[in-house]
Amino acid sequence: MTTNIPTELLRTLTAIADTGSFSQAALQVGRTQSAVSMQIKRLEELMEKPLLKRDSRNSTLTAEGQTLLSYARRILKLNEEAVSVLKQPELSGWISIGLPDDYATRFLPDILAGFSRSHPRIQVQVTCEPSSRLTERMQRKELDLAMTTSPVADMENSVLLRQDPTVWVTSEQHCQHEETPIPLALFPDDCYCRNWVMNALDRACRPYRIAYTSHSIMGLFASVTAG
Repeated sequence: MTTNIPTELLRTLTAIADTGSFSQAALQVGRTQSAVSMQIKRLEELMEKPLLKRDSRNSTLTAEGQTLLSYARRILKLNEEAVSVLKQPELSGWISIGLPDDYATRFLPDILAGFSRSHPRIQVQVTCEPSSRLTERMQRKELDLAMTTSPVADMENSVLLRQDPTVWVTSEQHCQHEETPIPLALFPDDCYCRNWVMNALDRACRPYRIAYTSHSIMGLFASVTAG
């Protein structure tokens, strides 16, 4: 017979994993500590395995508990998505977003997958351009949302999402970084990183030449890989 796991039991398990104690988990899920203990006992009975190691101070997950926790987080996330999609009015229309193509390669698949699950009737129009152009488009109200690279948060209503270090990249098969002048593959003039690169080399008194330019991150990867 199929064993069904109530989501409230999984929610309590994740609360204990996140807080490390029954008392804090009880506050998080809005139940008494004794009720939380009963829920974990019920969950262990369903799984027929011990899920927690208990001592006077903390509660930690067993190996089986860790395995169940990974499933629990995914199940709860899907549960929340299903409730969100079905209980909210279904939106329709379209939204325009912009981002550089290196961000599109790294982040866009997950963003679009989550958005399409939550809003299946909304059409998404994606524009891939350098950050400086996307900033101008946002200022002209031509985009609803843009993810850009900037040395500072210089746009109104902008939110810092992440900070990435600037690094030098060369091919494993070649030694261009040892040449004089150093051949560079760069984005065109409207890229912030281009100026950072040239200013850094000027400060280090390292001669350089611009050997390749492209708006495409894949184009830059190809040129560096080819040497």
